[in-house]
Amino acid sequence: MALIRYAAVAPFVFVVACGSGARFSPPAASMSTASPMPTTAAATTTPPRLIPPTPASASTAPVPLVGVKTPSEFDPPSSSILGVAFADAQHGWLIGIPCGGDNCIVLRTTNDGGRTWHPTGRPNVPLFGQPNSVHNIRLLTERDGWAFGPGLWVTHDAGATWTDQTPPAEVVDINVADGSAWQLHRPSDCQARGAPCIYTLSTSSDSGRSWREQASQPPIRRSQLSMVRHGALDAWIHAFGSALASDGSLDSTPAGGQFLVTHDAGATWQERPDPCTFGWFGDALSLSVDATRLWLVCGGQPGAGSQGPKAVFTSADDGASWDTVWKTAFSPGYVHGIVAISADRALLGSARAGGSVTETLDGGHTWSLAFQEPEDRDAGVFVLPFADALHGWAVAVSAVWRTDTGGDYWERIVP
Repeated sequence: MALIRYAAVAPFVFVVACGSGARFSPPAASMSTASPMPTTAAATTTPPRLIPPTPASASTAPVPLVGVKTPSEFDPPSSSILGVAFADAQHGWLIGIPCGGDNCIVLRTTNDGGRTWHPTGRPNVPLFGQPNSVHNIRLLTERDGWAFGPGLWVTHDAGATWTDQTPPAEVVDINVADGSAWQLHRPSDCQARGAPCIYTLSTSSDSGRSWREQASQPPIRRSQLSMVRHGALDAWIHAFGSALASDGSLDSTPAGGQFLVTHDAGATWQERPDPCTFGWFGDALSLSVDATRLWLVCGGQPGAGSQGPKAVFTSADDGASWDTVWKTAFSPGYVHGIVAISADRALLGSARAGGSVTETLDGGHTWSLAFQEPEDRDAGVFVLPFADALHGWAVAVSAVWRTDTGGDYWERIVP
């Protein structure tokens, strides 16, 4: 099996953030100090949209970049980019609402890694809040993909036409790997007190034309989750939030997180120690590009633009043990996803933190500003899983950031 689960990790790896958002950005300080998120002085000159690598800068730390605000179709109040996904380094889709209303969903596609975006068809979705409405996107190939949450629509012609596959439940996540797709759904009234909140895992091996419920379901006992996969067999789930009683109803008893592992395509699941005993809001699990390191960011109680505690954990042994590489008490910003390029280098998105994305070059012990989105609206910046060690993206409310240098340099693109 290609997954290297127990090997010692040399200085480089990657990570992904899935599913429900996380929010915050750790400070440019050592793990032993608790300080707010990094800030930078206002730029005195207009910075370029892209700082090209040079022989001189390639050997030094990346240059922080403050983006230049340019007009976007997602500039009007209440309009936003809802989701972005890539099938590979070149082919991606974007879903958003440019009119500031609920019924003006648009889709855009790119075939050059996000440099340019073009209109395509869209699902005939109703207003938000309806069972088959959508707010997220996922690709299996450049032609096959889904719009989902809470509904489910599928296309096999790059978005030209769509088919409604909405199940009698809300679709929480779709995760693709090695030509297969996994779908997690739960009852649509899950968040209501006393309502059942049991998750169901279904899989597809025919690009989403049909789905089959797993005979053995992951024993998820929390109300929210983050899942990552590697190949056809391996998956990890970090569940967090409110605990679930045996009947699936929300339990008010305080509880930490839950960490689940499968290496046989979900036929069996093992529960491992969970390091995040305080996780409540925006936790995110990620796996390195070469599948040698798991990363987990956890956030505690949020409030008034701050959150705490917050922590980053890493595991080199399949989640059997975890190292706490960074932790702080209540501080500004919300955790908002994590993506790592290597065992040493990772990126953290943020919300309520001025549009900043921070990065670590030493395995998570210290953090500094990678780039800053100028049009934040307190929505935050979410870093997407990289397609490979070089090509990655981040999503802001009205723009997409891209890198083809492994995060050394970032370009701000207005779709």
